[in-house]
Amino acid sequence: MSIITPIQRQLGWNVIISTKSGCRFGGFYQQGSLLSVAEVKRELDLCFKFEEPDFTGTWQPALIPLTNAISSIFLENTNNSPFPTPWPLDFRAEYIYAFHNPLLCIYKGKQHTLKGLARNTSYFNIVETNAKTKDICIRSASPPRRRDDSRYLPTGEPPGDLLRTVSVSGGKRNYSAPDSASTSSNTRLSSTEGSDESSDGTFPDAIMHREEARPIIDSFRPSVIAAGGCRCAISKKGRAWWYGGKPIGSTIQPTHIIPPIHWSRYPNCDLGIASVDSVAGLRFAWHKTWQVTNGLLLASNLRECFDARLVSINPDTNRIRAFVPFDMITEFHNTLASIVRLVDRHALRHHYDMCCIENMTANTQWAGEPLPLPGMGITFLIELPPPSSEPQPDSGQRRSWRLGGITITDPDVAKAMKEAGWLIHEWRNDNEDEECQDLNPDGSDWEEVD
Repeated sequence: MSIITPIQRQLGWNVIISTKSGCRFGGFYQQGSLLSVAEVKRELDLCFKFEEPDFTGTWQPALIPLTNAISSIFLENTNNSPFPTPWPLDFRAEYIYAFHNPLLCIYKGKQHTLKGLARNTSYFNIVETNAKTKDICIRSASPPRRRDDSRYLPTGEPPGDLLRTVSVSGGKRNYSAPDSASTSSNTRLSSTEGSDESSDGTFPDAIMHREEARPIIDSFRPSVIAAGGCRCAISKKGRAWWYGGKPIGSTIQPTHIIPPIHWSRYPNCDLGIASVDSVAGLRFAWHKTWQVTNGLLLASNLRECFDARLVSINPDTNRIRAFVPFDMITEFHNTLASIVRLVDRHALRHHYDMCCIENMTANTQWAGEPLPLPGMGITFLIELPPPSSEPQPDSGQRRSWRLGGITITDPDVAKAMKEAGWLIHEWRNDNEDEECQDLNPDGSDWEEVD
């Protein structure tokens, strides 16, 4: 599937959320009354940070419609009534995000309108401004900031140089000569979302060896097929029409719920993600990514939509949700998925939340900075020795070490990292006019630091 752009995701909205100033910061696709008011509130809080009018804690979020034909909606965590579905479906309903104070409300069940929507100023100014209308219970909201979520990575984007992965199939590694002045890497992943990772899976060579990773990757495909019920989890179709051999049809594919490219974001036991400084936590995340509990059987066309975050499965209800009005997936919208018991619900929650973020924030720029990684301008949590200041004899040989896609030039730092559990690989260059060469071009593990 070609890359889905933010503009294309926005065109899938039939509900638009904006501020009174005209900032259309978010939206979503609602069909068949699938989403409740409480779910919409949860997703808005998942994606955005709103500045409340004051610190009294008495203001509640509300959505004021641009047309009086639609009632105002007060966003409460306990409101499980269906969010209004725009009709016809090609109609785009727009709401203004505001704050409502029930303690100040004089309407008591009557419709609130935009005419009485005050600016987000101090309470005393609002009272003075609206003294004639007595409409002091509604206040407009400022444009929100996009919430930083450490779990989030854009579709198809790797987690960074340190946590990059390489092919498990072996062969020479096509690294460029390391540049000690830069921590960036142009290394391409050998597998992407939408390819068959089981035939040529990838592993993070900074924390494990190829011999350990290969059998784990090879077991994923047959395990998911054996456990998946022999049919697509979304369409409930795909059982083979012949007996013996492969029990699934040719277009049914084992699929990672959390894709291998995002392995470092797999939820741990505390439902967070592994610390970038924890070798044990990162190893746990990679192993979980390739377990059968992170797998579904999907038809090839639905797998592409699943990987592109256009469709997902609610982990609490098993309901299938289409995030855009694409007719390849809307026929399954609000129907029950066929999920086997052993599927990790935390992995499903992760995928569902990432779909919410990817689609609802398609018109909002990322507010936060990229998460820092070791070797990218921060200090490791382990205690590193200070760089040696003693002059070293010039042997004509430069030494450097690779940790994932990061270059280390200080031998004391390299040694400390190895003692902390990282797999440090050494590069050497005996001639400064030549590029650094892999010590083992045959594809075997590189020489580790002594």
